[in-house]
Order: sequence, then structure tokens, then C-alpha cells
Amino acid sequence: MPDGGPAGAAMVDQVTQDVQARYPGAAASVGATRWRAGETAGTWLSRADGAMYRHKRRGGPGR
Repeated sequence: MPDGGPAGAAMVDQVTQDVQARYPGAAASVGATRWRAGETAGTWLSRADGAMYRHKRRGGPGR
């Protein structure tokens, strides 16, 4: 997770665990990125969305 760093990875892990605890057998793919100075909200969310789809392509839980 090059853009999200350790805090982003921890957040992704927590979200995934929360989904699995509430919905046994469910899976989730989550993308997290750090906001970059001067970046619009749309650009930031687009990068997070891209991170989620990269996770899915790599065989992440929400494939």
C-alpha cells in the first residue's frame, strides 16, 4: 500500500475485520490513500477507488 502507509493498511484491515464480523463469510476490498496537498476531493477518491480495484485484481478478499 504505497500511498496509504501503515495507518492506511491498519484501517483497511480493521474495515475488513468489521465486515467479516458482522457478515460471516462476506469479503471486502477497500482502497485507502493519503490526501496530497492541493489535490481535489475527486482526485483523492479516484486514487482510493483505483487502490481498491488493484486489491481486487490481486485476489483480495472482495474479488
